[in-house]
Amino acid sequence: MKYLLCPLLFICALPFLASLPAQAIVNVIVDTDIGPDCGDVNAIVVLHGLADRGEVNILATICDASNPWGAPCLDALNTFCGRSWIPVGTLKDPGLLTDYGSYNRELAVHFPHALKSGKDAPDATKIFRQILAAQPDKGVVIVAIGPLRNLSNLPNSAPDSYSSLNGRDLVDKKVSVLSDMGGWYPFVPKGWGAEWNFAQDVASTANVVSNWPTPVLYSGAEIGGGIYTGHRHAIDTVEYDPLAMAYAVAVDVGFGGFRMSWDETACIYGVRGLSNYWTSVTGRNHVLPDGGNVWSASTDGNQSYLTRQGLRPARHVGYRMFGWSGVALPV
Repeated sequence: MKYLLCPLLFICALPFLASLPAQAIVNVIVDTDIGPDCGDVNAIVVLHGLADRGEVNILATICDASNPWGAPCLDALNTFCGRSWIPVGTLKDPGLLTDYGSYNRELAVHFPHALKSGKDAPDATKIFRQILAAQPDKGVVIVAIGPLRNLSNLPNSAPDSYSSLNGRDLVDKKVSVLSDMGGWYPFVPKGWGAEWNFAQDVASTANVVSNWPTPVLYSGAEIGGGIYTGHRHAIDTVEYDPLAMAYAVAVDVGFGGFRMSWDETACIYGVRGLSNYWTSVTGRNHVLPDGGNVWSASTDGNQSYLTRQGLRPARHVGYRMFGWSGVALPV
């Protein structure tokens, strides 16, 4: 049953994620705060669903928050989806989203896995370096769906037993693109604040946006904000489905239920590229002191952001699958 449940919410339910011609398997490392928003769980499930389809090889799942339950939650999700061998790392810096537990503790407690505490998980930078060093040149896509502390730390890392390269050169050699869920484009809309991921650690955001050495694609808040995933009716699968549990528990802190799909779009782009879903605008991102951002368009930058490809405003379309129902589909 778990293989049916795992990719249910986004891939199976959205017709606009139609099958594409076979292509090379994409190697992905995902960097996530895995809380408080339940969308992170769905994003991990999306990647496992794409892996089931032979489209992606998940090299590692890494927590970019200080919360001790983040890494065990990732391990539980990987185990549930049939890939318990996937390496899990975590941010060792203190103080970043430490108190945002929400669903990650519940999933770690209720579902089997080997890693019992984030304290036992390897350091995020170590895992990044170990994985990247073993991959072909330009052979890795990094998907970032949380604050950017890990990705700010990585380029500053020193040579080690895994690679004689410093972090910046290792990233430049091994990473093809960074798919980042962060920011608003082309600027923060009037009446809205800075996008959440960017605002949690502005110094790290500014460092990555200004200095990351490879191409970067930003999936802005306005993209995932038009695609909803989640449930509308009573869920009877919470006790044996971690995805259902995450959406149910996160309701209590305002991050669950029928939810906007910011993180999922960054994952889809990381694996499938623009496909026939989106177009992109090339240029340069700029981070403001409050974590807001402004875009400067140009034709020669190595950064770009997603734009909708002629899609009309979202309407609600219901689906019933294994106790879940309801998506808002941009059609």
